[in-house]
Amino acid sequence: MNGGTPVDSNTQYALMKQWGINCVRICCVLDADPLYDSTYLAQLDEAVNGALANGMYVMLTLMSGEGNVIWSNGPCTWYQSFTWNDWANWWAFVANRYSGKGLIYDTLNEPVSWNLADHQTRMNNLISSIRSYDPSSIIMLEEVDWSCNWMQSYPVTGSNLVYSFHLYADETGGGNDQVSIETYFGYYGVTWLNQHGYCVVFGEYGGDSNGGNTGSGGTYGGMYSTFSLTWIQNFLTVCNADRYAGYDAYNWGLGTLTMPLITDWYGNPSPSGTVVRSYYLSH
Repeated sequence: MNGGTPVDSNTQYALMKQWGINCVRICCVLDADPLYDSTYLAQLDEAVNGALANGMYVMLTLMSGEGNVIWSNGPCTWYQSFTWNDWANWWAFVANRYSGKGLIYDTLNEPVSWNLADHQTRMNNLISSIRSYDPSSIIMLEEVDWSCNWMQSYPVTGSNLVYSFHLYADETGGGNDQVSIETYFGYYGVTWLNQHGYCVVFGEYGGDSNGGNTGSGGTYGGMYSTFSLTWIQNFLTVCNADRYAGYDAYNWGLGTLTMPLITDWYGNPSPSGTVVRSYYLSH
């Protein structure tokens, strides 16, 4: 479950567990030097250790800033003093801080619009930074430009690697039935798993996200449309039936831009949250 900004993280983790959730994706959005920001690190420690104390897995994700900021080939974020060496140092720092706690390191959220060979080099660099301090950890690698084609020519391989995709209801060719989703999954299942033996997790999934993630807009009526809710149900069914992939719903938070699964910080579900919660509890 992708985490939002709860007022009390321990309370929110307890509510998540009541939904049957066993993993939380904690996103780091950095606009200052994180290695020296004691307030930020204290908040991160609280979020990470709170989840672990509640028996949950933690995916720690590096974000590029608010929204889908295009990543450049130079400084790697909207805070332009950061460079790739800074991000390698960040992951080394984090891996040292949480070594041995079983964290899953999601190296980079939605990398877009850059050279694929550079991506291969940079991901290997980040992997080495993490492995220096937490050698047996699981590391997640996300798709470039929301596509897995980069792996064919510029693979990043190694032990304990998981390949992550973000998938929403408007991205599978217009079908929300299980057959349509199965057909879309064929590429991931056959090429990634059967041929290469890679592990796949959908680090984000949800309803129709086109049109700014609004409730009524989008290609198929928005995130809470009948199309979206049916898609979510069938997406989860296919993931489990075929054992193709893990999945992490987006988003445990409030507001129209987060595709919220809850309507308040008491864990009351939104329309999509109702589908997710019911499915999780039934399994």
